[in-house]
Amino acid sequence: MPAHPALTAQISALIERRTGIARGAYSPATLDAAVMAAGDGATLLHTLENTPEREPIWQNLLNTLLIGETYFFRNQAHFNLLRQVIAPQFSGRELRVWSAGCSTGEETYSLAIALSETLPDLSTRGLRLIGTDINSAALATAERGHYREWSFRQTEPSLRSRYFTAQTGGWLINPALRGLPRFQQHSL
Repeated sequence: MPAHPALTAQISALIERRTGIARGAYSPATLDAAVMAAGDGATLLHTLENTPEREPIWQNLLNTLLIGETYFFRNQAHFNLLRQVIAPQFSGRELRVWSAGCSTGEETYSLAIALSETLPDLSTRGLRLIGTDINSAALATAERGHYREWSFRQTEPSLRSRYFTAQTGGWLINPALRGLPRFQQHSL
């Protein structure tokens, strides 16, 4: 039996109000299942209303609802534009880059790789590369910099071999690149 529709609608509205995550960004059935799993939907709503988004109850709910679809060099055309048009304009200047909604960090590290290939003086110029996401579990993965094969589905093997080291169960980004971005929890 589904959760009470009015209660689910209230929780959905609260999620959107507090996090900016619109109702269409997740499956209504997934939210309904999360509300039912909580046992008492009214208590869940009350707790969510009175708890910061960084707390485990919010994080567990967001981890259930959100699909952090990401992989290295996703939307290749964007990275080509960065390499060919945008980055060359910053020759010799400090560069600040924000990877918003970075999930587990593949796209943030893709930025680091693309910039390091395009701007050879990157280590001396003061790059500030920040990856933010609301999902604390995703950010923990980004901080570790360890990725499974699926994250490389659009990545040339030669690029992976240059910037990653094979590890049990996946690939670890090289320390020099892993040190470039800072990851922070933040909701847009």
